[in-house]
Amino acid sequence: MDGYIDAHVHLPDIAPGDGWTALARAKTAGVRRLVVCGTRPADWPLVRALAADEAVIPCFGLHPWMVAQYGDWRGELAEHLAAVPSGLGEIGLDRAARGIDYAQQEAAFIVQLRLARDLDRPAMVHCVRAWGRLVELLAEHAPDRFLLHAYAGSADLVPVLARRGAWFSFAGSVLHPGRDKARSAIQAVPPDRLLVETDAPALPLPGQAESRPEHLPAVVAGIADILGEDPESLRARLWHNACGLLGALLD
Repeated sequence: MDGYIDAHVHLPDIAPGDGWTALARAKTAGVRRLVVCGTRPADWPLVRALAADEAVIPCFGLHPWMVAQYGDWRGELAEHLAAVPSGLGEIGLDRAARGIDYAQQEAAFIVQLRLARDLDRPAMVHCVRAWGRLVELLAEHAPDRFLLHAYAGSADLVPVLARRGAWFSFAGSVLHPGRDKARSAIQAVPPDRLLVETDAPALPLPGQAESRPEHLPAVVAGIADILGEDPESLRARLWHNACGLLGALLD
């Protein structure tokens, strides 16, 4: 089986907030599978409920923006991960976020990287302005495979991260004018490590106020144009690449 796969999306954050409405629209648009990420304990139950639909691949994690808002989250996270086949995410580092204790952010990230490694689960990683530290932490704690969602690092860093076990995903925002750095990074990604996401409702396509998972075919077509590749050929390759990252979660 193949088709369009959204490598990173937040269904609970899309109006009207039930997740099911956005899921139905995505499936109508031909999106066959969606990696749905929870970012905090408040949305993990809805992500778990959405996983009753075979189109949804659930992920549970504490986002770096949320680390100061929750205290004892580890037990609840472990319970969700044990309940359904799932990945870790969204987790990561964000040095652009204000008012967040970076030591606390890093500690939460390390706990979750180790959990992904110990459970042999793929991790969905957010990184903003922390690439050097990310490389250092991955050297010690990285799981075998992880996705750098909405990759914003340099093209030069791609082979370093790929050797650590990274896949790289890009959203519709890279199609805005002036995104030369992102386009260079797309072209630098090894052919078998590229994925495409919507990150809905964030990172919309040009001309859209918000991102939606039903926009995924247009994002794939835009990235195919950057690569000089036929969109259908890219769509098939992206499915194959997702199998490499997600393994049994995509069965």
